Amino acid sequence: MSTKGILDPWRVVDSAPSTPESGPRPVRERMNVGDVDRDEDLRVANRSVFRSAHGSIEVHSARVASADDALRELVACLFELTDQAGGDAAFADLGIGFSLGGRVGGATPQEGAFSGLATPRGAAPAASLNFYGQPYDSGFLRLVRHLGAVRPHRGAIGETILKRRGVTPLLR
Repeated sequence: MSTKGILDPWRVVDSAPSTPESGPRPVRERMNVGDVDRDEDLRVANRSVFRSAHGSIEVHSARVASADDALRELVACLFELTDQAGGDAAFADLGIGFSLGGRVGGATPQEGAFSGLATPRGAAPAASLNFYGQPYDSGFLRLVRHLGAVRPHRGAIGETILKRRGVTPLLR
């Protein structure tokens, strides 16, 4: 039998009983609206290139405003790659170490000569990319080759990490 006519929108109806298998509703964490960057999608993507004699690495992202920001994005990309299986060991074998805001990855700092890139003192967060026991050009070439091999060895996950961070390795 169908009901015709006007339905009373103010009529009080008991809510559906909660079932034990559904459990309590999850509580959403509150967000501070001041922390939300509403203009992130409106920013223009900038480009920065790190060069050496044998190759270069291009970082193209909306989060890049200077070379220091590009270095932070590159190091953050390297940390995401180390979170994959066997990632940290690969960088340690190449003699490449990096740090971002107190977190250290790749090769452990060694005594002796090293070369690399770093943000200026007092920059927050501090980032560095170090090549231990090798000159800058050799270490940078090893890094470019390793990043170029990420896609075949790590599959779509590695390629997605590089694309999301805007990192493109280029050999000469």
